[in-house]
Amino acid sequence: MSRRRIAVLLEVSEISGEILPVVRRLFPADQAELTLIAVAQRNLSPMVTEAYLTGMPPSLYASPIYTEDEWESHLQELQEVLHQTAQQLRVAGYTVQTVLLKGDKVQAIVDYVEKRPFDLIAMATYGRKGLSRLVYGSVAERLLRMLTAPMLLFRHQPESVTADVAQQAAAPAPKAAFTVVTATDGAQHSRTAVLVAGKIARALGARCTVLVTANEQQGAAADQQLMRAIDELAREIEPRPTLTPLVGAPDETIARYLENNPADLLVLGAFRDRGSGGVEDLGATARRVFEAARTSVLVVKGEGRLARMLVCVTDYATSMLDEALQYAQALDARVEVAYVAPPKGADQPQWLDTTSPNFGAVLEQDRQLAGAWQRIQARLNDRGVAAEALHIGYGNPVNAILQLTQQQPYDLLVTGVPGPGRTFADSFVDQLARQSMQSVLVIRV
Repeated sequence: MSRRRIAVLLEVSEISGEILPVVRRLFPADQAELTLIAVAQRNLSPMVTEAYLTGMPPSLYASPIYTEDEWESHLQELQEVLHQTAQQLRVAGYTVQTVLLKGDKVQAIVDYVEKRPFDLIAMATYGRKGLSRLVYGSVAERLLRMLTAPMLLFRHQPESVTADVAQQAAAPAPKAAFTVVTATDGAQHSRTAVLVAGKIARALGARCTVLVTANEQQGAAADQQLMRAIDELAREIEPRPTLTPLVGAPDETIARYLENNPADLLVLGAFRDRGSGGVEDLGATARRVFEAARTSVLVVKGEGRLARMLVCVTDYATSMLDEALQYAQALDARVEVAYVAPPKGADQPQWLDTTSPNFGAVLEQDRQLAGAWQRIQARLNDRGVAAEALHIGYGNPVNAILQLTQQQPYDLLVTGVPGPGRTFADSFVDQLARQSMQSVLVIRV
């Protein structure tokens, strides 16, 4: 088997070396050739504030941080760091070469890497958020946009932070673009979720991250095999997603990742603990992640098809319906809507025939139903969806929707999170996700 050519970015920041243990754990010496890359950047220091307003070139209002002697000393220090690191890796059996680049960190890396057949780019990143991300930018984020090779990112985890810093880190940060995150432990159902996440990310023009959850008890060899398998799977996705390894209990490590890296959509398939259960079975791990998520979640079942969607409405919510219709449009999916009103005494669901002459009389007698009908129809008309795409009826919401799915070949059910003051356990959303044979998208707006 040919060795993977891996570019390891060092001395990009003070935490760059944290990527080395990750690379060594996932890629043994007989399966990887490492190129250690450092960049010497001779920064310019502004001498005036808001210099961009002057219209003058940087050479007139900035000066180099390094003198010539300092610059030469800096280059020698970087060469020595690369040499020592390479020697340690060679002792461990790795084939290693070192490269010292000069210039802007991002552009120098892109110029070098894009001209060579690397299989993977590996680096550690602070994962800045909020104002610091706006001011300083993110080398990793810029490289993600500019490189065509896949990237392995390891987010720096400080050992301790003050309460004030921790509180700031917990605050949601503005996101530059729509983000899709998926997770897999290698089980077939979670692998299907990875492919579905890639399809959605491509349709939405979004960034996609694959969390690869390793099992500490199985050892490094099993973790490396898992990482290679998911890397091969990711080759089927365009653009290539970012692979991020997580070690530990999947539900806990995924929750911590999402807390520090908020996403717009989490795509889940059943993990290994699902066993040989039926199509509707999520398994304990996926269920815990699903229940704890604070973002929109797509639970993938079966083959993960998304061609025909049923938007399930119990409490009319314009924002949820609008977002569901946007997903349908982006995915080029056929969309229908089901509105279920509280039961009228009958045990079985009652779906109304909207083409019947008696339908108008029913709406006259139930003004609440008539209001929902009119509002939903108006939204569908705005989106160019035919009137017959709306199903309306009475009954227990879960029973009514499941009955409808038995009559029509839907691929995906779409709904919203439980309303304020309602618990998730045994809610309509929870029951639908656990009992349906179809994939379920839960939109949090």
